[in-house]
Amino acid sequence: MGIWFASLHMSINNWILAVVVIIVLAFLVTLLNDIYTTYVKGLPPGPWSLPVIGGLYMLNPRQPHISMEKLIQKYGKMFTVQFGFLGPTVFICDSALPYKVYSHNLPDRPSLPVFKYLNRSEEGIGSIQYSPCHRQLRRMCLQAMNNIDSTSIQHHTNKAFKIFFQNLAMENPVDPKKDIIKMTTALFATYIYGLSYQNFEDPVVTQLCHNQQVILSVLFPGHPFNILPWTIHITSKWSKQFITAVKERDSILQRQYSLLDSPRQTNTTPLSVLGHMAAMRHQHPDKSSMEAIKMSCWTKEVAGMSTTQNSIQWLMLYLAINPDVQDRAVALMKSVVPVDRMPTLADKPQLPYIEAIVMEVLRIAPPVPLGIPHTSLQHTISMESYTLPKGTMALCNIWHIHHNEKYWKKPNTFKPERFIGNNGKCIPHHKLKHFLPFGHGKRSCVGENVARNILFLFTCALLKCTRLLIDDCEIPDMNGFVTLGLEPFPHKLNIRLQEHVDLNELFTGTTSTYSSDKRKYDQLDHGD
Repeated sequence: MGIWFASLHMSINNWILAVVVIIVLAFLVTLLNDIYTTYVKGLPPGPWSLPVIGGLYMLNPRQPHISMEKLIQKYGKMFTVQFGFLGPTVFICDSALPYKVYSHNLPDRPSLPVFKYLNRSEEGIGSIQYSPCHRQLRRMCLQAMNNIDSTSIQHHTNKAFKIFFQNLAMENPVDPKKDIIKMTTALFATYIYGLSYQNFEDPVVTQLCHNQQVILSVLFPGHPFNILPWTIHITSKWSKQFITAVKERDSILQRQYSLLDSPRQTNTTPLSVLGHMAAMRHQHPDKSSMEAIKMSCWTKEVAGMSTTQNSIQWLMLYLAINPDVQDRAVALMKSVVPVDRMPTLADKPQLPYIEAIVMEVLRIAPPVPLGIPHTSLQHTISMESYTLPKGTMALCNIWHIHHNEKYWKKPNTFKPERFIGNNGKCIPHHKLKHFLPFGHGKRSCVGENVARNILFLFTCALLKCTRLLIDDCEIPDMNGFVTLGLEPFPHKLNIRLQEHVDLNELFTGTTSTYSSDKRKYDQLDHGD
C-alpha cells in the first residue's frame, strides 16, 4: 500500500511539474511572439500579451473605447493588441491615418470565423475582399437604392413611425429600446427585402428582431467565436442560438426572394432593394451571383438596422437631456413646415439645424465606435514608421477621433450648432476631415445617405409629435457600451405627445402607389 501511495504521489508531482512547464512555456512563447511582432515584423508597440487571450485583458469588454484611452496615452496614435489566435490587431487613433486606411492601403476585410460561417460559400458586400466583384456589388447596391425614390422612403418611414408613436403613447416613463428595435427592423426589412407587415408584433418582424440581436452580439472581432473559432461547433446555449439564427435568416431571405414577382402584380406593394438588384442580375446574367446579392442585402439590412436603432436611442436621450435644443429645432420647423403635415426630404435644405442635430448625434455617439475591420491581403503596408504585414487586421478608433479636443471644441458637450456654417447652412459632411461615422473611401457604408435621410425624418417626426424629458436620476453613463455598435445604458424617458397631434392625419401616405418606383422597376428586364 505504501508503495502505491508513493507511486501516486510521484505521479501527482509529475503532473504538477508538467502543468507548470506548459504554463511557463506558454508565457515564454507569448513573450517571444510579442517581441517578434514589434521588433522583427515592425508593427506598432502595444501591451504585453497573455497566453490564448493576447492583449484583450487590457480592454474592458463593455467599454473598450474608454479603456483604450489609456493605451493611446501610453503608445500614441497607433498601437497593436494581440487578439488571441486571430493575431495582432492595429488600432489607428489619428484622423489623418484613416483616410490612408480607407482609401488606399487596407481595402480588404480580414477573414473572421464568424463572417465565414455567416456567409457560407458566397460573401456579400460587407465581407467580400476588395476586387472587381466587390466593385460590381457596390455599384449594384447603390443603383438599387437610388432606384427607390424619396416618395417610397417617405412611405416606409411614415408607416413605421406611426406604429412606433402609437406604441409609445401607452405608458410613461418608458425605455424605448424595444420599440426602437422593432421599428428599425420592420423599416429596413421592408426597404431592403420588401417585407409586408401590419404591426411590430408580426411574426416575421419578431423573428427578425430576435435573430439579428443574436447575430449582432457575435460580430465584434474580439468575440470568443472569433478568438476560438472551434467554439461555434461545441454544443452550448450560445452556439445553438447563433446556428439557429443563421438558419432562420437564410429561410427569410429565400422566402423574400421567392416573392419578388409580387411588386409587378400590385401597385400597393413597396419595391425593395433586393427586387431591384435581382432585376439587374436578370438583365445582366454575368453580374454577381444571386447568393452574393442576397448576402449583400442581408448585410445592408442588419447594418442599417443596428446602426440606426442605436443612433435613434442616442438621439432621443440627448434631446431629452437638452430641452433647449428641442425648443430651437421645433421653432425652426414651425417656421418652415405647415402645422398639418410632416416634414419631408424636400424640406431638408430649409431645416439645417435639424440636420445638424443628426450629425452631432453621429459624432458624439458614432454608430461603430471602433470601426469595421480592415486589412490588406495582397501587400505589406508601410504606415508612419511602422510596417503592417499583409493580413494584419486594423481598426480605426472613430470614438477617439470624434472626442478629441484637438479637432472638436468641448467634444463631450452636445452642440449641434458646431455643424452650422457662417452662411447658416449645414456644413457638408465630406468637408469635415475629422467626421467619420460611416467610414470613408472604398469601403465606406453604401447605405449612408439612406441612414442619414431616415434619421432626419425621424428627428422631424419626434420633434413634431412629442416632447422628451428625463429625470436626473435616469441619466446613464453617456459613454455607452459596445456590442458591434455603441449603445446607451438602460434608461427611461418621459415621452409626451404634443397637444392636438393626430397621428392618423400627420402620417398619411401609407397607401401611396409608388408609380415612379414602379416605372423604374418595369424598365428593367426581369427575365423568367
